[in-house]
Amino acid sequence: MYTQDKEVSVTDKAKKDEQLTVALVNEDAGGNLNNVNYNFGQEFTNLLTNAGDSKENWVTMPRSLAESKYSDGSADVIIYISNDFSDKILQLESFNPSQAKIGYKVKKSTDTVKEKMLKAKLAHT
Repeated sequence: MYTQDKEVSVTDKAKKDEQLTVALVNEDAGGNLNNVNYNFGQEFTNLLTNAGDSKENWVTMPRSLAESKYSDGSADVIIYISNDFSDKILQLESFNPSQAKIGYKVKKSTDTVKEKMLKAKLAHT
C-alpha cells in the first residue's frame, strides 16, 4: 500500500528536524511451526527500533495512533505488518505458499532521492 499526501513533504521534515519519524504498526499474531511459536513481526520491529540509525526515528505504535500522527504530520511514514505475517512466512511445507507482505504509507516528497533512499532501506531490512 503506497499513498501520497501533499500536506507535508518528507524533505521539508528532514531539513527541519534531520530525522524522519517512522510509525511501525505490528499487528502480527505470530505463528507456529513444529510446535515452536514464532513472531516475525515482533522481530522485524525490534530490528528496526534497535538499529541505532540517527536519520530515522522508528517507533512501534497501534494503527489508530499511527494514522493520527500521520494525519497531523508528526509521523512521516507508516509501516504496516499484517496479522498473518508470521503464518505466511511459516508456510515452508506448502506447495502454494502465500507471500508475506509489509504495507507502507509515505508522505509525498519534493526530494525523490530521499524518498527512494527510505524505500531502499525498507527493502533491505
